[in-house]
Amino acid sequence: MAAWRSSLIAQRAATRAHLPYVWPAIRYGSDGPDKVVYVRLHNDGPGLAQDVVAARYEPAGPGGDWIPLEQSSVIRGIRNSETFPPADAEELSLEAHLAGDDVFSVAVRWTDTASQRWELIVPQDPKQLTGKPRKLRHRFWQRWRPPAEW
Repeated sequence: MAAWRSSLIAQRAATRAHLPYVWPAIRYGSDGPDKVVYVRLHNDGPGLAQDVVAARYEPAGPGGDWIPLEQSSVIRGIRNSETFPPADAEELSLEAHLAGDDVFSVAVRWTDTASQRWELIVPQDPKQLTGKPRKLRHRFWQRWRPPAEW
């Protein structure tokens, strides 16, 4: 039992030592009366983040699911301690928030080097905290998301 527990802890430590952690720095701009959302992505984890996508999440309706309305193009890789786009370039635009309210979040998805897909949702409500990244598929029997759902 002790050998099993020791190997489990060693495996988890080795896995965590190579996980990326991608988070968005969000800035608001204006296009007339509309609020435009700009994003700069940072990888603060020690690993390489592959196929990174950022999207603006909004509710589909009252009490409905949240859906991505505008997403960035796929970024093939962000190394550790790297920022995309670089500090001297213009930020990624997630288009104008036209709903007329302040209810939206920014979601970032990436793949680690073990081909596990991750998601981090950053709410824009000042009363909510950012949660920890979650795996998009936990077990082998769970269904993959269609490519249209990014």
